Amino acid sequence: MNPSMVVRAVAARMVSVRRVAQRDEGISLVELVVGILVLGIISALIANLFISSVRAMSVSSATDTNTRMASNGMNQLTRMVRAGTPYPVKNEMVPRPAFVQIAPDSFTMYAYVNLQNSDQKPVKVQYSVERTDLIETTWEAGPPDGDFYNFPPDPTSRRELATSLVPAAETGSPLFTYLDKAGHPIAVPSGGVISTDVLASVSAVSIALTIQGSSTDTRSRVALENTVAIPNLGRTRVIP
Repeated sequence: MNPSMVVRAVAARMVSVRRVAQRDEGISLVELVVGILVLGIISALIANLFISSVRAMSVSSATDTNTRMASNGMNQLTRMVRAGTPYPVKNEMVPRPAFVQIAPDSFTMYAYVNLQNSDQKPVKVQYSVERTDLIETTWEAGPPDGDFYNFPPDPTSRRELATSLVPAAETGSPLFTYLDKAGHPIAVPSGGVISTDVLASVSAVSIALTIQGSSTDTRSRVALENTVAIPNLGRTRVIP
């Protein structure tokens, strides 16, 4: 056999063996580390995207819940304040003021609203804050005494109108601000009995209702404000 052919055959055999050996080596340590790093980065990106989506959905759901609660509460407050009416009492020449009691976080008033049927009867209603809950307490008028009505000592109903109210110390605005016919805020004493003249001077109520379901996450906080006039008082209110 030609020696050159033998050399070529041996060289070809060595190349073939080397290729087989290279295929059996697998991946190197560097390639393994790089692969793990890439996989870790991709996993972190996917996890962050998932967590962000879950948080966004949670905030959106909480905001929707707070919005509906604030809207329902504001609608009921507006409805009742707008129906406020002076309360005529038998054997008294001058009707009593529409408001019985006023405070930055509560008030009691008389109103004429249709609660159950077509009969137009007065109702006595109180709105107050207990911890972080807005409570509506109602006294329905008893049987009429001629053209006059009386209210029982015990309330007819009591319900939770809204929850998770943000306190005024945090929002910077009281829940209720009372305005005279010129639109000026009425100074409400911090305690004691409020005079009839002060109660009778209330011509509108400014309501600032803020709801926040979570005590730590302010992203879902919802704040509604509305100024409600009381047309049944028969006054021409000046809007400043």
